Amino acid sequence: MAVLELSKSKEEFPVNLDAVWALAYTTKRNAFVELKKSFIEGVDFYLMQKNKVVNTNNLVNGVKYDCYLSLPCMEFFIARKVRPVFDVYREVFHKVNEIAPKVAKSSAADKRKIAKLEKELEFTKDMLKWHIWSEKREIELKCSCFHYLVYTKQYDKWEEYRRTGIIKP
Repeated sequence: MAVLELSKSKEEFPVNLDAVWALAYTTKRNAFVELKKSFIEGVDFYLMQKNKVVNTNNLVNGVKYDCYLSLPCMEFFIARKVRPVFDVYREVFHKVNEIAPKVAKSSAADKRKIAKLEKELEFTKDMLKWHIWSEKREIELKCSCFHYLVYTKQYDKWEEYRRTGIIKP
């Protein structure tokens, strides 16, 4: 419903990055790096620091900044990382968007449909939360396994590991 309201607003950049980065990224920094790499500053997003609009080259390290996204940018930003969740989100969002103008004249059946869609949306939010939790556990497990292999000297391919680009020599 919040996205629906944002879509009706006249604001060009209605979404604060702080509100959405956790949907698809483990840190705000990772989300911001991906945003800079894949989107156009001034068209898809803009930055504010010390209540002034700044560009990425003028950001002052250590000073909090706010990043505001356009609605299409936010939607695609999520889709790039969690496609199944995004597909459900878009389906539910468009259904709600089609039904919402008719709510004033809707019958009891329409209201039941809206309630069902709201339940589906809540379910999707829960699934996203568990997906993020599961992804974090998977990363922790992989790190633990790798640590164990190194500790027990079962992993000895450091040169190959460095060539992959994961660790820069």
